[in-house]
Amino acid sequence: MLCICRLYRIRYPWTFSRSTGTSQSSSSWKELSDSYLGLPTCDPFAEPGWVSFNASFYNDANWIPMDSSCPPSPDYLSALRAIRNVPQSLPLSQREDQIHRPVEPSSQKEFQRGKPSDRHSFDLWGRPYPDLSFLKGKTILLLGDSVDRNSLEHLHQLIHADVRSLHYDDISHPPPSDWDPRSTPWEVNLGLLHPRNYSNASAPDNLRAFAGLNCKLINGFFYGLDDTEEFSVQGDWHAPGLAENRVRELYEPMTRAYGIEDGEGPAFIMLQSGLWDLAFFGRRNRQNNETTEGPLGVEQMDWWQTRFRSLIRAVKDTWPDTPLWIRTTHRIGEQFWAAHDWQAGLKHGLGKGFVNFFPDHRVHQIRQMQLAVAREQGLPVFDFYNIWEGFQKFQDKVHPLKVPGGVLMNQALMHHVWMESIGRHNWDPSYLARNRIAKLPHYLNQFY
Repeated sequence: MLCICRLYRIRYPWTFSRSTGTSQSSSSWKELSDSYLGLPTCDPFAEPGWVSFNASFYNDANWIPMDSSCPPSPDYLSALRAIRNVPQSLPLSQREDQIHRPVEPSSQKEFQRGKPSDRHSFDLWGRPYPDLSFLKGKTILLLGDSVDRNSLEHLHQLIHADVRSLHYDDISHPPPSDWDPRSTPWEVNLGLLHPRNYSNASAPDNLRAFAGLNCKLINGFFYGLDDTEEFSVQGDWHAPGLAENRVRELYEPMTRAYGIEDGEGPAFIMLQSGLWDLAFFGRRNRQNNETTEGPLGVEQMDWWQTRFRSLIRAVKDTWPDTPLWIRTTHRIGEQFWAAHDWQAGLKHGLGKGFVNFFPDHRVHQIRQMQLAVAREQGLPVFDFYNIWEGFQKFQDKVHPLKVPGGVLMNQALMHHVWMESIGRHNWDPSYLARNRIAKLPHYLNQFY
């Protein structure tokens, strides 16, 4: 056993030691946090690795880099759970202390003595939970599809945070009751300083304390890069259909309202377009009585890249100072009727009129184009395609399940927000150069 422990320590040098005679109270929190928070300026989710997934304690799901010099991301979700009941009524100094040192209240003494207490203070590798001050006052915007919306729903469930649907024109009141909930933005809020008088959740999953972090995570849904309003027949359709117009007419005013309220607009944006684009191409094939077994043609790929560049340009022009990341589309796999044509009146199943929207080779093409355009534009990438590969059985149709999908997506999201909070100039220079990361603001058009 001793030999195994030593090998584990060699393989994972960032594991925190609790050997006899070593006490966490012997070092300041800053030294402790620097000792491991300073290491992940690499992006662990961009390294070759594997998914650590403990079905009996699913909060531990994480991506483990093969390179021992790049540790897994800190356990942000457990840290958020640790402060979920810290009231905003506490003095600021006490709330700040909890944000800097997230520990379950029941385990404060054990933490001070350097002893674990049922994972209330330490992650799987014995590291203390991360300082969460980088989330204070942040508005985080996810521009994408229902997978992104579901990831926020999973975050709400995983940390028991309040969640609510939004009116596009009024962030303080719910949308009209006759709106399809799928057509509205959703907000997971962590300790809003300006709380609303309504919620889409109920106790115990509508906690609003979170030590007054005042962090908002919002999804901005759009129907892929379609420029013909092909999907206006959908039950959850909400005009405008063009993605660029949705950015300018819906999400810019909405995030500006948050900025007026809090003094800050979006601090981080994640962008993904893929599933609806594959549906767009597949519908064209069906209308022409064609199969989707063939790859996308050169004309289709040129169209997609032109449209994606246009959307990226709209996002950059709208929020020139806000970090923008690209999320790749995951492979759907054999989901059978989940790949049917999403058109009113067309029955589910494999009968007449069926085409598979998501054949593996087309998803692969979409991912390659996402990577190529991101590199061209100087944008960092969260390659969820790579992270998720092999876990397709943990899906509800096209949507990754909360465990491990929602855990992985949200741990990665938090880590990428943290990376941006320390400034790109503090990232590993080889990472910046290898991925051709651009400097901010976007209009500089300069690369590291």
